[in-house]
Amino acid sequence: MTHRKKICIHCKTKYYYQASGHGCDDELNDDKYCPECMGAIVDALKSIPVKFEEIDTDASDEVTYKELLAIRKKCTNMFIRIRMPLFDMSTGDYQNNIQIGDYWLSEWEKSPEYTITKSIRVHKGTKTPEDKNVVYTTPKTLLNPKKTYPEKREEPYFVGVQPMSAPVGLTYALKYNYKDQGELDG
Repeated sequence: MTHRKKICIHCKTKYYYQASGHGCDDELNDDKYCPECMGAIVDALKSIPVKFEEIDTDASDEVTYKELLAIRKKCTNMFIRIRMPLFDMSTGDYQNNIQIGDYWLSEWEKSPEYTITKSIRVHKGTKTPEDKNVVYTTPKTLLNPKKTYPEKREEPYFVGVQPMSAPVGLTYALKYNYKDQGELDG
């Protein structure tokens, strides 16, 4: 969790901006405006609906897997963005989601499956692209010939917590355990 001291560009108040960690996505947490000014901005914009959103479309016809890897190797100083990965509990496999230029490469660490996508802007209600030259297509799952599917684990990857009985006092345990065996007078 990172907190930074900032000065609001509107009212010049000193405030703390939370750059990462739990709570950093709060709508009043902003790196330019203090919470009071940001609250006024949020309230003013509530009456204006969001008109566009970004969705991922297939880009495997524009760029190949080998071309993306070549770009990544060539640009060693390139800033790389990642997305939250998926996990397969039956195999222990996980998915890497890496942005290379305008494209997103999503590939499983052990499995041969991967997708190449790019983000496009679409109208929120109709899902039609803002740019008339762009066509939305569902991302295709492609196969990397250098990888094979991992074998399923025989035991589960995570063993669930087994419910336990309530703790029993020593007197209770001794009384009922030995009474059944006839060794305790009682």
